[in-house]
Amino acid sequence: MTRTRNSIGGAGLALALLLLLNAATTPNFLSLASLLLNLTQVAPTVIVASGMAWVVASRGIDLSVGSVMAIAGALAPLVMGWAADAGELGYGISLAAALLLPLLVAALCGAFNGLLVARAGIQPIVATLILFIAGRGLAQILTDGQLQVIDDPVLRSLGQGRLLGIPVQVLLMAAVVAGFAGLMRATVFGRQLVAVGGNDAAARLSGVPVARVKTLAYVLCAAASGLAGLIAVGVNASSDASQVGLNMELDAIAAVAVGGSALAGGRVSLVGTLIGALIMQLLRNMLLAWGVPEPLALIVKAVIIVAAVWLQMRSARPAAAPAAPTAPLRRSSAAFGRNGVLLALLALGVMGALRYDGFIGSYNLLSLLRYNALFALIALGLALVIFSGGIDLSVGSMAALASVLAALLSRHGAAVAILVPLLCCGLLGAVNGWVITRLRIAPFVATLAMLLAARGLALLAAGGASVPADAGNGFTEIGQGDWLGLPIPGLILAGVFAAVWLLVERTAFGRHLLAVGGNADAARLLGVRVERTQMSVYILSALLAGLAGVILAGQFGTGQPNEGLGWELSAIASVVVGGSLLSGGVGSVGGALAGAMLLGVIFNQLNFENGLGVISLSAYWQSVIRGLFLLLVVLLQGRR
Repeated sequence: MTRTRNSIGGAGLALALLLLLNAATTPNFLSLASLLLNLTQVAPTVIVASGMAWVVASRGIDLSVGSVMAIAGALAPLVMGWAADAGELGYGISLAAALLLPLLVAALCGAFNGLLVARAGIQPIVATLILFIAGRGLAQILTDGQLQVIDDPVLRSLGQGRLLGIPVQVLLMAAVVAGFAGLMRATVFGRQLVAVGGNDAAARLSGVPVARVKTLAYVLCAAASGLAGLIAVGVNASSDASQVGLNMELDAIAAVAVGGSALAGGRVSLVGTLIGALIMQLLRNMLLAWGVPEPLALIVKAVIIVAAVWLQMRSARPAAAPAAPTAPLRRSSAAFGRNGVLLALLALGVMGALRYDGFIGSYNLLSLLRYNALFALIALGLALVIFSGGIDLSVGSMAALASVLAALLSRHGAAVAILVPLLCCGLLGAVNGWVITRLRIAPFVATLAMLLAARGLALLAAGGASVPADAGNGFTEIGQGDWLGLPIPGLILAGVFAAVWLLVERTAFGRHLLAVGGNADAARLLGVRVERTQMSVYILSALLAGLAGVILAGQFGTGQPNEGLGWELSAIASVVVGGSLLSGGVGSVGGALAGAMLLGVIFNQLNFENGLGVISLSAYWQSVIRGLFLLLVVLLQGRR
């Protein structure tokens, strides 16, 4: 408890300094109108982050909160429309249905996540990744991708109304924080949750219903997200399923971490989460008020996240190291995963060959290899990080940065356009490794900050727009060209795969990598240079992400600063589907490659299905099918 209070105190001091700085530099900052405006802008993030805190306390994570917001926001106007069409229901019943049904569906989404984590034993980041992918597609299906205008005054009042001069959403935020804080402090469930997050095996032996506690944490998180979704559509007086809750999962996780809660579980503070969200909001507003461009504000925000978490880590307790799996378990688990994904690839290939003309033709197979090579490269780099027990959320942003730099430098020759972006990404990967190994920042937080920083650098370098590449000096051949009848991106992938496979399977570094992922403390006692190994994998991951970005610029002939959104999650899915454990120590390079190609084949088959003219699958349905297929593969592998 003392450590938690110290963390809150550190966050509170940071908030106080920000308030003083804003008061000194921003006109009318201390006015009531300005205060309410800031609270109004931060309210949805605080509500979602308060729910996220429950999941984090259980040693979990929820990537689906933004998609759940989109689902709830899509349902509210639809339910009002359905009730109006029915004609027999009174306004009160229709309104109650429009408010309660989205919250109920959101809670069911949380129950789905909780069951996957607590009952099926799926790792939280993968379990919630399924709904992250499929949920937004489902929301877009419900609305047919159209903007839903909200005419009802009560629904609009959730985001625009006032009660006694205070915005309704601020009152809802206060009620959620106070209610959740009271539930955490004053109930048996709150104590059980902290016990589960600290050590679920010990909690189970003590009689705590671990599965029920974890499931309820995800239900509370999703219900809070549903409420935030209703507020978001009330603010805009419309529901846009493609935008509601976008990137909210990152903001919520940052607020929880900056507020002093341990992402390793077992310690959480709702008040600290509120303070963390306010810090991020005030920082952003202050930078914009000073005229700092939005891309540069992203970089500053990343630095602040790392600094705040580092300061709080000094008073945080170290997480207990998990027991290292034995070598036979590592090999058998990886073999099961690799064989499972290869069998799925084979089954899809046979089905495609039987159903679609030209599916196994050279044109389709070479196109599949060409356009999925960059995703596979990112997956191979991320696999090394995951083998070591880490995570890298910055790979998509690094690929975007590399594509911009490559396009800008293409006028100076292909060699410069390839080598300089790789060098820059390698340096950023070294920064990731340094922050993780020297400052002891959790990989999730460190690479989340780099995700923001690299994206800001890409936008700054590109001026916020796509950058055309010089096609006259052969640079675009790296993405569009062929050699000996084979696509150059595919040949690059083959070379990289061979090198990574040899590195993991035939060198001491590969053995050290799995040892660090299994148990870093034990590996250190055995003489393994843990920090050097961890630093190396983050550099390699960044280099391969940079290479993917260079290929991207060559394929499309432009640098894309906004490309790469969500690529890190697809890469994580590829690695996990290939049989690796996110906890580290278990993995297969071949499985990671097969997982990336499996996701590519799924897209390929969906495109063929559309081409038959029998059905027409929109991008929304494709997202849902991707999520369902990921669920199927993960469940099958869990049983094996």
